Amino acid sequence: MAWYDEVDTVKKFPLGHRNKDVNGNEYVYLKGVASNASGEWLVWDEDYATTRLTADEVGPVGVSMSAFDVTTEFGWAQIYGKNTVAKSDTVAADKAVYIDGTAGRVDDADVAGDSVHGAFTMIADATNVVTVLLTYPWVSDIAHD
Repeated sequence: MAWYDEVDTVKKFPLGHRNKDVNGNEYVYLKGVASNASGEWLVWDEDYATTRLTADEVGPVGVSMSAFDVTTEFGWAQIYGKNTVAKSDTVAADKAVYIDGTAGRVDDADVAGDSVHGAFTMIADATNVVTVLLTYPWVSDIAHD
């Protein structure tokens, strides 16, 4: 088990703290949310309180690295680099990603206003898990022409 996939029941770092692994992947330390599972896509607010990614969200986005699944737990979400545990619908390789109809997942079906900027698939999914490249992803709920 690596430091970034641990679940803390006592806060070990300030919320919003960032850290990198030996491969240069970057993570942010966040407060948990109910029903969160490893690999789910999260969005967080100015207090670093998370919600599972759903339609019409606004804010920074990351992929949860563990099941810190109650508000009294803390954990890491990946925000930069290659991620191999991201939850998805059926997706193809080398595609932009959008918020899926299932909370905490992405899809490659174009949904106006629900583009996850700064993230794309690297391979096709395998049983609703996909490798993605993350570059500080975010959502805006703004439809672009």
